[in-house]
Amino acid sequence: MGTIQSTGIKSVSIKNLLSGGGSSANNVNVSDKTDNNAPSIAFPDLQITDADLQKVWKEYAFTIQNEKPHFHNLIANRIPILNNETEIIVELLSHSQESEVIKEKDNILNYLKIKLQNNRLQLKTIISKNNEPIITEAITASEKLKVMTSKNPAFAKLCAELNLELV
Repeated sequence: MGTIQSTGIKSVSIKNLLSGGGSSANNVNVSDKTDNNAPSIAFPDLQITDADLQKVWKEYAFTIQNEKPHFHNLIANRIPILNNETEIIVELLSHSQESEVIKEKDNILNYLKIKLQNNRLQLKTIISKNNEPIITEAITASEKLKVMTSKNPAFAKLCAELNLELV
């Protein structure tokens, strides 16, 4: 009786991989394993721009919106900056935010590497030196009210006249 030999995966279809499918006969090589036990897909290491990075960053934030709403809010309100060809820098407000990003770093990088087709991407975090929050959009009711009153002083006057306040 003959023996059956396992050959393993030799190539992967990125399109199928992203849509939940399996491998195909495309010319994308798969190495053994990286340190986080995820397969490393060899990409042509395309050059990316800040606009590309920010678009894919927002896409990633959207994909985790229902599953991890707190982390979604954290990263959706941060604008990553491309420091050089491969180094992505995210400015955070505190060490607790930094630890949350570090916990999810492998997931973030895997998504970015696949979508941007660049295996050399690295994610670095820095803590903001100034004490003002880095907010790109208002999230809480008080933040929204503050933005609205700063844009329209008549709205602030109306709130004062009607004795309106947030509860």
